Amino acid sequence: LPLYLKRINSSLVMKFRFNRCIILAGIICAFSMLQGCSKVEYPVFTGKFEDLGLSVKWGEANLGATYREDLGDYFSWGETGSKTEFQPTNYKWLKDGLLTKYCMNQYLGEVDGKTVLDIEDDTAHAQLGKGWRMPTLAEFQELYDNCTWIWSELNGVRGFMVISNVPGYEDRYIFIPAAGYNPQDEVMSDNYYCYYWISETDKDSNTPSAGAWRASAMNSGPGSIPRYFGLPIRPVHE
Repeated sequence: LPLYLKRINSSLVMKFRFNRCIILAGIICAFSMLQGCSKVEYPVFTGKFEDLGLSVKWGEANLGATYREDLGDYFSWGETGSKTEFQPTNYKWLKDGLLTKYCMNQYLGEVDGKTVLDIEDDTAHAQLGKGWRMPTLAEFQELYDNCTWIWSELNGVRGFMVISNVPGYEDRYIFIPAAGYNPQDEVMSDNYYCYYWISETDKDSNTPSAGAWRASAMNSGPGSIPRYFGLPIRPVHE
């Protein structure tokens, strides 16, 4: 390219990066100001979602939460109600140590070939109604690939401020708290790790686990968790 075109191109790139930084700085400042503000209640699950310019709209808070930064309720995978104690013996789809649904291996239980939750077993749909459901792995990956994830804090709760990178939606964001998980009767790793159910089983058919999205200040990506564990859910709206 001629020198003057290279200079113009370089100038446009710098201008875009500058504007992007201004937007991010503004959102971070807004979050910082919220630390000293009183909480304001709003109806999280009566149609409140954020359009980040992605294939689905993301709920503004966790399932069962009142405020944006609340951890919400914890659920076993494929159960439509929350509980406080999580054991293999009280898991809906496990009887005498064998899976009774969503099984791909005869050694684990009754094989039905199901790898995705039926809509009647989708926790978000059961609790919120039409249009709401649990996210898929592909949708969480899309959220990760098309947004900037900033380890942050809101009203004393650590988590990720997730800001859209989609053109025209750069001012849109959600907050995903590090809600940890409940392996028995006590929440662990809250304020340090995000564990969120997806609507699919573990890709490895040899384990009675389900898929989850895991994120911390160090790394993020898909994982698998025993299905009877208690994890939070961030619902999506189609």
